[in-house]
Amino acid sequence: MRGALPLVLFLSLASSGALAAEWIDLATTASPSLEDSLRTPAMKDCELREERSLRRPDGKRVVRYRQYYRSVPVYGETVVVDDGVPSGRLLSGIDHDLPAVTPRLDGDAALARARENDGGKPARNAKSELFVYLDGSRAHLVYQVSYLIISGADKPSRPFVLVDANSGTVLKRWEGLATAPDRGIIP
Repeated sequence: MRGALPLVLFLSLASSGALAAEWIDLATTASPSLEDSLRTPAMKDCELREERSLRRPDGKRVVRYRQYYRSVPVYGETVVVDDGVPSGRLLSGIDHDLPAVTPRLDGDAALARARENDGGKPARNAKSELFVYLDGSRAHLVYQVSYLIISGADKPSRPFVLVDANSGTVLKRWEGLATAPDRGIIP
């Protein structure tokens, strides 16, 4: 990780005795540097990795980070530091729910579980990626599975499914293609 960036995060929240994973909103908290925040017990085994950065016309740098827990990305959130001011959320207390990040299921098994209700239609471009996901107040190890179905007269579909990587339970499902009546797929 590159140097200490001033990210805001309550040290007291990060080191509290809370026993459930929870989001911490960086815009409403205050604490020491990023490195100090990530060393607290509630952020055990977490790190932020730079995804991309840009330099604004005024010369100030904007950096987007993704949170990882034991090298597994945290689902759905990134942290942005713009001129030293952070925004976004961090997931703390993950270790209370996930003492290990070795999934019981592999990506193919998660795909099979996700496809159980699609009528056996042929699929292509299947993807399966492992994440840490907060469902309510419990962190889960999940696969985000997606695939494309194009079959005959049926409208195309790209289901996205979050499958618990240990139990195989489907936690969330949604359609990834936006369509409009009589217009087909919306780009």
